[in-house]
Amino acid sequence: MNKKIFIAIGLVSCLLSSSAAFASGSNGEILRFKAGHPATNDIRTLKTGMVNLIEEGQEFKVILEENPSTGYSWSYKTSSDNVKLISDQAKKGKNMVGSPSQRVWTFKANQKGTYKLEFLYTQPWEIATAASKTVEYVIEVNSTSNIPTLTAGKVNKIEEGREFNVILDQNDSTGYQWDFKASSESIQKISDQVKKGKNMPGAPSQKVWTFKANQSGTYKLQFFYTPAWEKGTSALKTVEYTIEVNPVGNMPVLTAGKVNKIKEGQEFNVILDQNDSTGYEWDYKTSNESVQKISNYIKTGKNIVGSPSQKVWTFKANQKGTYKLHFFYAQLWEKNASALKSVEYTIEVG
Repeated sequence: MNKKIFIAIGLVSCLLSSSAAFASGSNGEILRFKAGHPATNDIRTLKTGMVNLIEEGQEFKVILEENPSTGYSWSYKTSSDNVKLISDQAKKGKNMVGSPSQRVWTFKANQKGTYKLEFLYTQPWEIATAASKTVEYVIEVNSTSNIPTLTAGKVNKIEEGREFNVILDQNDSTGYQWDFKASSESIQKISDQVKKGKNMPGAPSQKVWTFKANQSGTYKLQFFYTPAWEKGTSALKTVEYTIEVNPVGNMPVLTAGKVNKIKEGQEFNVILDQNDSTGYEWDYKTSNESVQKISNYIKTGKNIVGSPSQKVWTFKANQKGTYKLHFFYAQLWEKNASALKSVEYTIEVG
């Protein structure tokens, strides 16, 4: 009887081990996961000294080291309730007394806007004591439409340094998942996430990847839909995207103090310097809705805290006429704050 029990246990463990295939790849490889478990989202981690661009409804992480044995721990405050805490967990380091660990917060941005997250390292029982260290993050939350989405079967023109999305339908209940390979490392994956559809078993969802084009050139991104646990299986379907990455200067850039002549239907840029570490950033208003914002992104400078960056907006002129674009540099979370500086552009659409 005991022999039978041991044999049964052995068979079960063999079956379990043969059905599990663990994650084993990166770009160009299929990521393998335990059968029956969907792929986890690759959630973006915030960085200091820059504006972190986040899509509306997207989750993101903050990771900081702390040492509980010192009595110090991190707390945080946000500039708005639109930034919601999803989870807070500690990742232990070495299994030794006094060794540091990592604290990982996951947040979600629920509404467009610019927000601040400030983290304070204190001994919680010391109410009036200043923080031993502070870390501040700035996030700019945009709608998904602010980031261009690639289309298959055409050449997608993207500016150097600009982020873009790939969005594909998938159904996790089938066991099939999308993976990709890029023709060059100049196409950098920033994040991926699954946007669930109806809250019903078997309902399809969307997978959204965000990439960044770091260098001029023409590249390909190929996506293939395969069962995650089957190695070497041919894809049920494939989708290929062609991307032509151009320097920002290939598109007309507006100049202040003159009339900028733009053709009807033409896209154009506004480029302004800003320093995210100061808390100041640019915003704008237009004299007419015929001037449509297509996208905006941050072009970072040197990878040094406090170094300036550039903010690049792309607009489109949809109708003939003369219009004005007014930009102002202010601390946007301060209501009714006066602008530190302003710039005005005049465009004549013909």
